[in-house]
Parts: sequence; C-alpha cells; structure tokens
Amino acid sequence: MPRSVLSLGNILSVCNQTISFWEGGSREPNLDNLLTIARYFGVSVDDLLTEL
Repeated sequence: MPRSVLSLGNILSVCNQTISFWEGGSREPNLDNLLTIARYFGVSVDDLLTEL
C-alpha cells in the first residue's frame, strides 16, 4: 500500500504543512507523533532519529 503525506497526516491529525515542516527541520514532531510515525513505517523511533 503506498504511503502518502495525506494518509500520514490523517493518522496523526495534522495538516500536510506540518509534515512538511518536520521534513524540512523547522519543527519537530512530539513523542506521541514519533511513535505513530515509527509504527506507520514499520521502523523504530531510533531509526527515525538516527542520521545516516
């Protein structure tokens, strides 16, 4: 199933612009959102926070 910003935004109850801010680094998601994002993508929170 394709994952989109829109579907993630719906799950987190945030707008697409909020996700764009997270992606750009101007804002950060709270811990609850980090946990939900990790579950959504099937990764750990550590994976989300670790830079490659």
